[in-house]
Amino acid sequence: MKRLGLIFSILTVFVFSTAFFQEKEYTVAELRELYSGDAAKWPKPDLDQEAKKGFKDIGYLGRPTYPANNPFKEEKEKLGRILFFDPRLSASKQIACASCHDPELGWGDGKRVAYGHDRQNGKRNAMTIINTAFYSKFFWDGRANSLEHQSGFPVADHVEMNMDLAGMVKNISQIEGYKPLFTAAFGSDEINLDKIQKSIATFERSVVSTNSRFDSFVKGNKAALKDEEVVGLHHFRTKARCINCH
Repeated sequence: MKRLGLIFSILTVFVFSTAFFQEKEYTVAELRELYSGDAAKWPKPDLDQEAKKGFKDIGYLGRPTYPANNPFKEEKEKLGRILFFDPRLSASKQIACASCHDPELGWGDGKRVAYGHDRQNGKRNAMTIINTAFYSKFFWDGRANSLEHQSGFPVADHVEMNMDLAGMVKNISQIEGYKPLFTAAFGSDEINLDKIQKSIATFERSVVSTNSRFDSFVKGNKAALKDEEVVGLHHFRTKARCINCH
């Protein structure tokens, strides 16, 4: 039995190695042409079965889109930014969304685990909000399906901002200066949870990464990346299998 097991192991390694080394080898020129062209013609990524679920390949993101029930409006984005940085959304009136999503730290918190109300430690660190406009699931466990939906969780969480949502709406309604902002954003000075969530979500959708050399390259500028970077891009998606986690 041991001999059979050993033979099976050797055959498995041989088959895997053969498949690995028989993968088509591209010249740098071919890779440059492929990856700066139609993404549908890129070499297939090397993915684990689990990673294939809902997989989205890397590439140029384009411009954010806004849901039909929350279209973009400049005044709404402005209101959302003010709310995002306002600590009065929390029970202690000391913790804002921006306390954990700090623009000076890449819109994250730079910590191993986040801390919140009464300096309690959370379970995880705060994810960056950069490019969340392009996400379909939110939080580390994917429990929210939109930025609007997501925005209420941290406020109500006892470890984070520790504020019941109705109380938060009441507090914001009593702050002088907010009603004109809601009127400009929504055409009415009524302040409610739906408007607060839509405003914050609209602001968060505006926080997107700027165009990089990678963006320029995949949009067709063949000279934007160096040879080793082009090869690295290919290996990232294929042999090195980095794309399974990133």
